[in-house]
Amino acid sequence: MKRFVLLILLLAMALSMTGCLTVTGGNDQPDELPPEEQHLTADVDETEVWHRRHDDVWSGQDEPELVSRDFERISGAAANGMTVGQELLLLDFMDCYYQSISQLRVIDPADLFAEPKQVAYHKTIWHDLCVIRKLSPIDLTMTSYSYALRCESITPSEETEGDVDMVLRESNVTYFAGLNGIPSEQFGIKHTFTLRGVGDRWLIVRHWSDDNAYYSADYDEETQQDRNFPAITDYIQARRELPRDEQTVSATAAHPYDRAAARQYMLSYVGKRNGDFKAYDDYGGNCMNFGSQVLLSGGIPMDTSGGYETGWYWYSASQTTLPWVNVGWFLEYAAAEREHGLVAVVNAPYFTGETGDIITMGVEEPANHTTVILDTIKDENGAVVDYLLCSNTADLRNFPASAYYYTNRQLTKIIGWND
Repeated sequence: MKRFVLLILLLAMALSMTGCLTVTGGNDQPDELPPEEQHLTADVDETEVWHRRHDDVWSGQDEPELVSRDFERISGAAANGMTVGQELLLLDFMDCYYQSISQLRVIDPADLFAEPKQVAYHKTIWHDLCVIRKLSPIDLTMTSYSYALRCESITPSEETEGDVDMVLRESNVTYFAGLNGIPSEQFGIKHTFTLRGVGDRWLIVRHWSDDNAYYSADYDEETQQDRNFPAITDYIQARRELPRDEQTVSATAAHPYDRAAARQYMLSYVGKRNGDFKAYDDYGGNCMNFGSQVLLSGGIPMDTSGGYETGWYWYSASQTTLPWVNVGWFLEYAAAEREHGLVAVVNAPYFTGETGDIITMGVEEPANHTTVILDTIKDENGAVVDYLLCSNTADLRNFPASAYYYTNRQLTKIIGWND
């Protein structure tokens, strides 16, 4: 039992260091760039302030009206005691966000927040995401979107009397203009809100989400900028300059990777977890665990010749290895020379990817998050320009690589395996 607990703690530490999630904070500052150095950018308009759609929060009653079980716009709202005013505020926030990123312009959400600092933070994240998507090789405006929210909990805030904390989960379907009718889906995105009653209205005190743009940004309140954003756009510029002519990868294997089987598996488990494996969402992220499962389904055999740091297998929570569940450790494992088992090319030419190959990504290093290629996106000449990805934590299906806030990306090409 002690060994099991120790292993879980070690895995949690490793996942948090180079797993699916980025931990920000501290006093480290990037080197300042010379004023004359220019970075890639795109014009993003800022529109008028978002106007609340529902101002009559209290409905003329002595107490706020509770959401009816017969009509709730957010599932679980009635069961958790949400008021109509709270529900409508959350929907206003979501619509303001989606109408901003759907047209790649920023609508000022000032009327939804109690604190100017939170307004500035959200405008920065939305602006930077719009810049990234405007610089995409495909059109990432949205022709339509839909989302569903589920309320998981409502509790009194421990920080300020009268405030309430809410945890919600979001799933959505978006149609990007450049995908010709292919839906891109996200599942189970966590949102945490703190709301405050001000006068006859509710306002947002704080909002945080594990959606990619929010947890990837290293936001500086003083400058109201993402400290990493110049580098983020530099990675886009560097990828634009990569060769687009016919490229090949010379590695071979005795047994080819079964890409069709890998594709079928990722579509089956991108929005849920396979009960035969432990889910590591609460230990830093399930992304590499999902990627390893996809490779296994495509025929790559587990490697039991190595141990905790050099093997690649999962039998139970107490019988697994770091390369199976951790992005950085997997990249080291895949790059190592071996006679038997996995044959892969780490940091292969980016535009040589195929279904079932791994794309890792991050900010300073492309080792924060693992995704798996579902399909390629090609231009009119048949050249690959982007990828549709699947991932866990967050759970994404048919999601364009260029829509990610993570722009530092690396391809690991899976060739097959040797006996």
